[in-house]
Amino acid sequence: MTANDIRNIALLGHGGSGKTSLAEHMLFMTKGSDRLGKTADGNTVCDYDPEEIKRQISISLAFAPVMYKNVKISISMSMAPVNYNKVKLNVLDAPGNFDFAGEALCAVRAAECAVLVGAAKDGLSVGMERNWKMLGKKPRMIFVNRPDEDNSDYNACLDALKAKFGQAIAPIVVPVLDGSKKVTAIVDLLHNKAYEVKGGKAVECPVPADVADEVEALRAELMETAAGADEALM
Repeated sequence: MTANDIRNIALLGHGGSGKTSLAEHMLFMTKGSDRLGKTADGNTVCDYDPEEIKRQISISLAFAPVMYKNVKISISMSMAPVNYNKVKLNVLDAPGNFDFAGEALCAVRAAECAVLVGAAKDGLSVGMERNWKMLGKKPRMIFVNRPDEDNSDYNACLDALKAKFGQAIAPIVVPVLDGSKKVTAIVDLLHNKAYEVKGGKAVECPVPADVADEVEALRAELMETAAGADEALM
């Protein structure tokens, strides 16, 4: 493995948005750990300090090495995607509490790109907006967490993000919610595929008929946003 096979990705967001839990799931799904830890249980990989376990918050910047196989990834929009047999993702789990903003700043300086994590019920949080500005021109994406939590509204959260950040916001993966706002499946808009969880694993399934029109509209929006950033695609 060379330096070209390594990516540094910062997880940023407001305190309590679920960054450490996201890193924990990434490790577990890629076999980086053999059990799925929880912040409430004090057994996550990234929050290992006694004070972090006691307070159930991240205090210092933590690193989670995620190994992912058979991916196609590019460093910039102008670079053609390159196939790698194995890529190491150094996930930088940064504290969201403003008291430890210096740790998040260190993550931004070291990372090539970032994932801004936000809970669906919080909409556009102060922490997400602050970290968006902190990233400057570095690439970023937004992970809307816990869309089925009580008092959550995924669509309202998405609208708030679009209102603030404009056409830069275009969903790539969207949840399918039932009448009680429980996630029954997720739709990968990029590849037009849907998945549901069975036995703890994602299983491909047909796109639900009741959201088919919405999915097509979101796919068109995604393609339009992508084309707007590239004259050749336009």
